[in-house]
Amino acid sequence: MGNFTKKPLYTYHDSIRTSDLRLVISIILVFALWLYLFFYKEDVRANSNVCKSEKCEQRLMRLTSCETFTKNKEKVIECASWKTTFARKQVTRFERAEIEKEITELYEKTHEKVWVDLDKIAYAVAMAETGNCKLGYWKTHNNCFWIKHWNTVPCTWVPKWKMCKFESKEESYEAFKKIWGKWYKDYPNYKLAHRWTWWDRVDTWLKHVNLYLNK
Repeated sequence: MGNFTKKPLYTYHDSIRTSDLRLVISIILVFALWLYLFFYKEDVRANSNVCKSEKCEQRLMRLTSCETFTKNKEKVIECASWKTTFARKQVTRFERAEIEKEITELYEKTHEKVWVDLDKIAYAVAMAETGNCKLGYWKTHNNCFWIKHWNTVPCTWVPKWKMCKFESKEESYEAFKKIWGKWYKDYPNYKLAHRWTWWDRVDTWLKHVNLYLNK
C-alpha cells in the first residue's frame, strides 16, 4: 500500500479565516448598534419641541424606546407607563393612573397629524438645493431637488439611483410633493433633514430651508 499523509481537518489558515469572519461580524454589529442609537436620538430630538421639562423629555424617551419594539398604541403606552412607574419604584394606584394619563396625552401630542403646505415646502427646498432650478446642471435637467430615480418617482429613462431628468420645472415640483407627502408628512425638522440629505451638511440645509419657509 502507498504511503498516504492524512490532511489535517483544521489548519492554521482556517483559524485565520475564522478570526477574520468574527471580526467582520463584530464590526457589522457595532455599526448596526451605532445606527440604532443615532436614529433613536434623532427621533427624540425631532420631537423635543413638545416638552418643556426634563420629566417630559424622560417620558418621551421611554415612549420612543418602546416604539422600537411595537407600533401598537396601547402596548406602547403600557410599556412607557410601566417604565415610568418602575423608575419611581413606589407609586400609589392614583399616581399610576395619572402617569398613564400623562403618557397617553404625550403620545397623542407626538403623533397628531400635521397639515403641511407642500407648495411652500417645495419652494423652500428647491431654493436651498438648486436656487430653484437656476444652478447649471440642474437647470438642464429641470430637477430642482436632486431627485433620483426610485419607486416613488420612477423616471425609467435613467438607471436606478441616478438623477432624474424632468420635462419641466413643474414636473419636478410635482415629483417632490409626491415624495414629501408620502414619506415625510411634516414641516422640515432635524430628523427629516437627516433623511433627505443623507447626513450631508444637515444644519446648513435646514437653516436655508427654514429661511425660505419663513419668508
